[in-house]
Amino acid sequence: MVTGPVRFRFPLADPLAGRASVVAERIRVSARRTENGQTVTETLTGTGTLDYAARELRNINVQLAGAGTWDVRGQYTRQKVDVNARFTDTTFTPVLQLIPSLAGLDPSLKGTVVLSAAGTYDRPRGLLRAENVTGRVAGLTVQLPSFAGDLPDSGAFTAGGRLLTGGSVGSDGQIDVRGQLTLGKLSGTVATFSGLFAPQALGPLPNTTATLRQQGEQGWTLDARSRSTNPVTGAGTLTLSGALTPRWDLNLSARNYNLPVSAIYARESALTGDFRLRDSGDFVRVSGEGDFARLVLGRVDAPTTLPAAPGSTGNGAKDTFVSPLPEEYTTFPKPAAGSGQGKGTTGTGSSTSPATTPLLERFLFEDVQLRASGGIRLDENLARAEFSTPGLVVSGTAARPQVRGQIVSQRGSVFLRDNEFVITQSNVTFSGAGLYPTFTLTARGTVPSPTTRQQVPVALNVTGKFRTTDGLQGVLDLDTRLSCAEPGPQCRNPATGSEYTQAELYALVATGVPDLNNLGSNLAGLGNSALQTALNVFFLGELERTLARGLGVDVLRLTPALGTDGNVNATLTVGSYLTRELFVQYQVDLSGNGLIDATYSTPDGRFTFRVSTPLNGLDLQSVRPNFNVAYNVNPRVSFSVGLQNTAGRSASAGVAAQPESTQLRFGVTYRIGGR
Repeated sequence: MVTGPVRFRFPLADPLAGRASVVAERIRVSARRTENGQTVTETLTGTGTLDYAARELRNINVQLAGAGTWDVRGQYTRQKVDVNARFTDTTFTPVLQLIPSLAGLDPSLKGTVVLSAAGTYDRPRGLLRAENVTGRVAGLTVQLPSFAGDLPDSGAFTAGGRLLTGGSVGSDGQIDVRGQLTLGKLSGTVATFSGLFAPQALGPLPNTTATLRQQGEQGWTLDARSRSTNPVTGAGTLTLSGALTPRWDLNLSARNYNLPVSAIYARESALTGDFRLRDSGDFVRVSGEGDFARLVLGRVDAPTTLPAAPGSTGNGAKDTFVSPLPEEYTTFPKPAAGSGQGKGTTGTGSSTSPATTPLLERFLFEDVQLRASGGIRLDENLARAEFSTPGLVVSGTAARPQVRGQIVSQRGSVFLRDNEFVITQSNVTFSGAGLYPTFTLTARGTVPSPTTRQQVPVALNVTGKFRTTDGLQGVLDLDTRLSCAEPGPQCRNPATGSEYTQAELYALVATGVPDLNNLGSNLAGLGNSALQTALNVFFLGELERTLARGLGVDVLRLTPALGTDGNVNATLTVGSYLTRELFVQYQVDLSGNGLIDATYSTPDGRFTFRVSTPLNGLDLQSVRPNFNVAYNVNPRVSFSVGLQNTAGRSASAGVAAQPESTQLRFGVTYRIGGR
């Protein structure tokens, strides 16, 4: 909203030859955006004046405050060029929402930007400096920690800085821009990106370089390349090249490329294929076919390579060191994408899909053919198997892909505790109604029962599908059945003479004990591993996740412990990230012995500070603060110095007395396999 007189006059044939005068006695601009599920209103208020005539900006003075500050003043005339604009820790969202092509994409932008112009009217000099600029558009988040550009008298401008994106496409790399600006016209513009590129549905594509070139006055072309290595198949390349204007016409070519596909946990691959992306106006149509000469599925226990999405807490600096905390304390859980739908719905997830981004909706797959001539190999702790498929066909949009086809097992095994079940039949079926499949698995194994001295033949039947619950897609719904594989004395309970029931077989497979009546006492005899297997797999995992969501904490762990004397103990761990750099956790066991621990890592990852103290109940006399500071030279090596306070202890049976002490400790840590 602008209040004040406005006078303008211009010829319709040449509007820029006219004149305009604005005296804004009151300026108020505001915009709403969503942050962490809440609506935030950003407002700027102030005053301003503008005088434009004969293609000259004779005077400009805009002063706004509120969500940051705007200070724009100066003139751009044939007699003098002196314009300075300083936008300090402010929002640009209200201006972006006035642009018709961006208004529907939910844009937002904030940060600090400094612009200046000097020199002469025909040959100006310019300067651009930007710091901590973050924004979002169409589900794609953007962050520029620092960016600088310069325009000399010659017009040969240069600019560069670090670029991070998150959301539908993640990236972290260096961007450099150069070109020529003469009399207000661009020519020879080249923008180059080099670094990590990671589409959300795929994963990190290392060693990526992309070059955007200006062709003529309005033409733009793209040439991108990524190189991969694989210890089995060797080096590979992935190239994307073609025209971006007036409409997209791009060719994607893969040659023996180790393509990660995070959606299916593809750990290793060798893809060869050719695809085309062509903009038809309404959609970007994707066509082509590809073949995986090698495809290995399995989760990789490695930290996330995608950069942090701008807008999260912290300043967004890349975390390049290995945290001293366990992985469960350094991995942020994915937030629930909505609530209020208490009941889950089964199916492919297309009925209650969450809101999608306009960018992904534009990509339309035209029956893209994917084959696996070398077969598909599953390599996991739970299962190892080989599969074959005549091929899968991908259609739909990138936001709602549809896959049809079938994958059939050739051979393999499933491992439950220490028991191997040989797969006799397994099918994974993609119906074409969505992304997720249904599957069936039949396997057979022999499970020893030490208490009855039997080798029990057990048949395992698993059916699975993916459902949508509480707005979350792809929630796996398993139905596991155990039965006797063949009748006979090995499948009968010696105590009753009857065949083992499904409940007894569950107990046998999970704990090694088929006797349900004496399951508790038998567990004590089997030791700690059987108890933790039964509890963690069948109960504790879901209980921890439910309680953590209800309490609003990041970590909640319940660790049972069974002593050799039969006494049961447990440790409860509750932890939360107060900021992205500061993690605080509290541990307590059933005896009331507790530990408070706080760890802070600097944004650049160089220093780690840790403070911890025991706390027994509410007894403040038990507090013994311990301090530790670590300097991380690189992701593998760190040096530390710490102060440890130890409480005194009286002598007791078999235990010597220990005086109260304070120790200064020095340490060097070398992490094997750190990246």
